[in-house]
Amino acid sequence: MSTKVLVDLVCTLCEDTYGKIGSQILRVLLEKTRLTIHDIVVQTKLPLSAVQRTLAILITNRFALFWINGTRTFYFGNWWQVYTLLWVGKLLELGDKELLMKSIVDGPIKLPNKELYLRQVSEHEFWPVSELSDSLVDKYKRIVSSDPGTMSLSETAKKQQIDTRAANELYKIQSGQDIPQDAPYVPDWDKFLVSTRSEELQRFAERKIGVLTAKVYAVMLKLSEKSCYSVKHKRIPGPDTTVTAQQVVNEISDFTELATAFIESNDPQEPAAKRVKLNDSHSYKNLRPGDIVNRHIALLQESIDAKFVIRVGDRGGGEWFLPFEDTCAALKRDAFDSIISQSFGSSCARLLRLVRSTGKLDEKMLAHQALLPAGDIRHYMSILNEYGFVDIQELSKPNERGSGPAAGQKRSMFLWYHAPEWAYAKLTTSLYEQQSALLGKRRELREAHSSLLSKLARADVASAPDQFLTESEKEEAKEVAAEERKIFSDIGLIDRHIKIFREY
Repeated sequence: MSTKVLVDLVCTLCEDTYGKIGSQILRVLLEKTRLTIHDIVVQTKLPLSAVQRTLAILITNRFALFWINGTRTFYFGNWWQVYTLLWVGKLLELGDKELLMKSIVDGPIKLPNKELYLRQVSEHEFWPVSELSDSLVDKYKRIVSSDPGTMSLSETAKKQQIDTRAANELYKIQSGQDIPQDAPYVPDWDKFLVSTRSEELQRFAERKIGVLTAKVYAVMLKLSEKSCYSVKHKRIPGPDTTVTAQQVVNEISDFTELATAFIESNDPQEPAAKRVKLNDSHSYKNLRPGDIVNRHIALLQESIDAKFVIRVGDRGGGEWFLPFEDTCAALKRDAFDSIISQSFGSSCARLLRLVRSTGKLDEKMLAHQALLPAGDIRHYMSILNEYGFVDIQELSKPNERGSGPAAGQKRSMFLWYHAPEWAYAKLTTSLYEQQSALLGKRRELREAHSSLLSKLARADVASAPDQFLTESEKEEAKEVAAEERKIFSDIGLIDRHIKIFREY
């Protein structure tokens, strides 16, 4: 997945954090995939000592991975870990800022009895998964081929046994079952992504249903996080993965605001004396906490925009399962449509929804359903096709209407269709480009004000700015800080969409 756009982005992030040498080494590792230290020296034209020092830093933070094969050690770039630098600010908001910052800057740290957004790191996380998987397959090939009990098996059966045993051992290694108790701690990005997904899904419910119901959904999400250690974790309904209405009730201290969503009547045609006001406590005085919660959950269940919850039983006043895969699929569609609408207009978004809901449409069918001129449809669809958000399929069919020589000749039919995963990948690449442009803008900003920033970095200036800075320098510093905040805010907004399409 390390495309040129992504390589440029993560190398820029690495350079801002660890300097040009680190960025240079990371780039050749990502572009060449698998290199020895001698290969890195040749590719970068850097001294061996500089490469060794920088590799040690990159490996400590898992920006680079290594694999020992006999007497040779190979190194690999790890773009995903570098990209997490963009998540540091949000992570510090969620967890213990001091401890998290230490684990990010210094690498794995010793931290017994502290686990808030931190987890223990295992040795295998410094190895590339592809190499580890191949080595396990080779290991079980030797075991199976030397086992007399497998001599009668077909080659297909042997391969299936090898793949199964290798996959089982890989799962055991990756699940951390063998991590020593004294292993150091690193940021828990899996837990971080579970939390940010919950925030995003709460916003989604707020847009589609309402603020109050979204608050109840947020409680259900929080309870579900206990059984979800990763956004990639496939869950099925069960006692450990479901949420009961009573559990939700126990987590909420005040039901007054939640109850205001349900009133007996608010008909403007009724006499004023009989009319029930939105803030009239009598409209919900008979509702018990369990009734209030179940009414909000019913709204989540009945939503036509997304499958937020599924009822699986009656335990605890109602037992509910949160199908994250289905809800996130709806979230992706909604976010994608919103981006298309903002970028190319509502007509483009409407045509996309028609193609997606129908499957495949030719131009005539699309014009009939969209009620737009053929010229406009052709224009909008060509825009979507140019960006890779829709594609076209050519079908040949006999010409049944013609007579004479034309009869039976084939004619072409063109069908528009939307492949979601492909479209999301194309959009994500475009978002990477926008992030790279913003990081480049920040670099230009800092270069333009380099003398002031160097002065601000001095310890004496930082401790007593009024003593060392002129009024114009103070004003300039405020402008630079405001511009940087705006850039990081834009990067963060783009990153929210990247997490939606790539991680959730």
